[in-house]
Amino acid sequence: MKKSIIIVVVLIVIGLVAWYFNGHTADKVAPGTSSDTTINIANPTSVEKVSDKLSSYKNEELGFSVQYPTAWTNEASPSGVIFTAPTKVADIGENTISKLQVNIDVVPGSCTFPQVTTIKERDSIKVKDAAFSMIAMSNASQGREYFNRMYSTPKGSICYMFNFSAITSNPSTKGLSAADAAKATENNKAAITAADTAFKNLVKSFQFVVSADGDNEALHSGATK
Repeated sequence: MKKSIIIVVVLIVIGLVAWYFNGHTADKVAPGTSSDTTINIANPTSVEKVSDKLSSYKNEELGFSVQYPTAWTNEASPSGVIFTAPTKVADIGENTISKLQVNIDVVPGSCTFPQVTTIKERDSIKVKDAAFSMIAMSNASQGREYFNRMYSTPKGSICYMFNFSAITSNPSTKGLSAADAAKATENNKAAITAADTAFKNLVKSFQFVVSADGDNEALHSGATK
């Protein structure tokens, strides 16, 4: 009788031990594997280096891709992406530029440029299957000079808006000598012209990105992230 009780107790203890270890190891996931409840969300943005001078940016959710200078940085914005060009470039020299930036925004509605009084340039270009309108403007205020070039192209009920903006401080307000101020002004123009040319080439590299079924995902994503 005692032997039977002991055997029963031993079996119970073995069962409890087995239950304990099985129950606690079931929740562990080995490295490199995922549990059934794990949801993997694909990143809709990809960046690929094309060459030492160019990189490719693609956003499947917003439905477009462009090529941009590898030296530029990029970061996501609420409605697209921001590219920033370096303001200090060795082969251009010292300057008083505080901003060289490109914004690409994908927004719902028709394409309309902001209301401005002075348009420096106005044009339209064709890039593959997209037609772009362009305006450029510049002004000065409180010791700063501003330059903007904007492109836009519609796709269904959304608008792809490109904006290059440059902000420089007037070298004469920086306490520079006349000769240094004149040189800085030349360097400002050279840096802005180089970035503006790169911006134009970025726009010319624009392509709509479509899904496997041939649809532009931006048309169904609300055009915002």
